[in-house]
Amino acid sequence: MKPNPAHVLADDPSGRRDPRLEGYTPWAIFGMARRDSPYQPHERGMVGPESLDLDGVARAGALGVFADTSLAHPVMRGRPSPTLGLVTSELSMSFPTSPPRAGEEFSLREDVVELNDIGGSVAGAILGEGGRVLAEAQFASRFVDRGRRYDPRPSPEMDPPGISLAELLGVPEAQAGAAALRGAVSAHLANPAGALHGGVAVTILEYAASRAVPGDPFAWECESLRVNYLRPAPLGDEIVTSARPVHVGRTICVVDAEIMLPTGKPSNIARLSYRRRGR
Repeated sequence: MKPNPAHVLADDPSGRRDPRLEGYTPWAIFGMARRDSPYQPHERGMVGPESLDLDGVARAGALGVFADTSLAHPVMRGRPSPTLGLVTSELSMSFPTSPPRAGEEFSLREDVVELNDIGGSVAGAILGEGGRVLAEAQFASRFVDRGRRYDPRPSPEMDPPGISLAELLGVPEAQAGAAALRGAVSAHLANPAGALHGGVAVTILEYAASRAVPGDPFAWECESLRVNYLRPAPLGDEIVTSARPVHVGRTICVVDAEIMLPTGKPSNIARLSYRRRGR
């Protein structure tokens, strides 16, 4: 099935608009609790339809928005100058338990925060109900001088739009042992600086990679991922996400994925591992 670009864009090149996504941010779409301050962590969230694949099971990569956004806040709180913004340079996540369930609440536990004049790194865990570890995450970032005081806007108080992951991003096209997902960077997928949100990049990469595994894609679940951020994908850019397996075993599959810009240069590269689901 070919991806539907109309689902990827709030404002696509043909001029179509999806009114359901008007005014939304990535963290509002993915059900993250509202913050009263831009420096207050997103302490909790809930798995909604925007995280669910066609089989009704949450995609592990959909936790990337929560991880990237929440782990950035302790670095921003400790920035040495109010003119500094922050960009993600690497995000790694491992998923030791089964994916979160629809409607399951989750929260963040910050374990380690390390700051310097270049940027910062944070390690933490995303906990599901009963305290089970849904994901362990390591976040690395660097400061970017904006040239004037930079204060991210507080999150809007909005209910999640209640749309599916396929409606939000389209459906990856699987063919000949590879997968591709095409779309564009629209406002509801962007960060405050006007580029693809780092956590959305994780979601897109893992979603595309899930279709590059052999056989039934729903027989596998993500075990770990590591995403590198090479350059921003600006608002309005048409991007192509491609994925291909580099190792296929009986119970494990390793996939490489990348998000390419219209210039032919990569915005993000990733390596992901998948394990067969238990019965």
